[in-house]
Amino acid sequence: MDRYIEFFLLGLLQGVFEWLPISSQGSLVLLLVLLLGFESPEAADISILLHLGSCLAVTIYFRRDIAKILGRRSDDDKRMVLFLIVASLATVLTGVPIYLLFREVSQGETIIGLVGVALIITGLAQRRSIYRRRIVQGVPSTGTSFIVGLLQGLSALPGLSRSGITIFTLLLLGFEGKEALRISYLLSIPASLLASFGLILLNGGLPLDPHIQMAIIASFISGLITIGSLIRISQKVNFSSFCILMGLIALISSILKFTTISTQ
Repeated sequence: MDRYIEFFLLGLLQGVFEWLPISSQGSLVLLLVLLLGFESPEAADISILLHLGSCLAVTIYFRRDIAKILGRRSDDDKRMVLFLIVASLATVLTGVPIYLLFREVSQGETIIGLVGVALIITGLAQRRSIYRRRIVQGVPSTGTSFIVGLLQGLSALPGLSRSGITIFTLLLLGFEGKEALRISYLLSIPASLLASFGLILLNGGLPLDPHIQMAIIASFISGLITIGSLIRISQKVNFSSFCILMGLIALISSILKFTTISTQ
């Protein structure tokens, strides 16, 4: 298959998976490593850059909310700005060390095994969400913002879902489902920008390969088309089984690869 087509399809998947409580990054890393032959660190970098497309899509979708928040006309708007700042800074505290650690693990089968475990954890967390309480209204407090940000940083490990972690945390803290989704998706904007441009800076002004540019465009298109529908159905459909299935596939692939290397 032509490389441009492969990356276009990857971008389409990223644009859809980004809104679901599953790990788009983990799923893309699996595809890039197991099917397209990329090394794990490179696959992780590509999956991070593809978030630029879905970031633009969510920015356009929530443009009215963003304009209202930036206008800071009400106390809630001001608190939301503070929430986004505090949560984003907290994300850096956990996200950067995890990303650097991930790159230092050189064995591909180890990485895929970690991805599998992380996906299973996300799936189990989603199953637990049926016990959530829905009593909190308004903008999260500063303390809640810090907690959500720290936990969001864990998604630097491919396989742990950013939206899954943040939505689950907000639900656990008592936020109503629809509001938890909205807050999580708004938080994805600074998180995606920090991750993508941070990666570019770490690589000395990394030029975007034409294939990656194609994937980013595809991610934007599919993300913009699907976000409205997926926000609605994500409140009704349990995606935990998908996460667990992907995790099991990753673990089996990791074991098979490790066994093959050991017998050589």
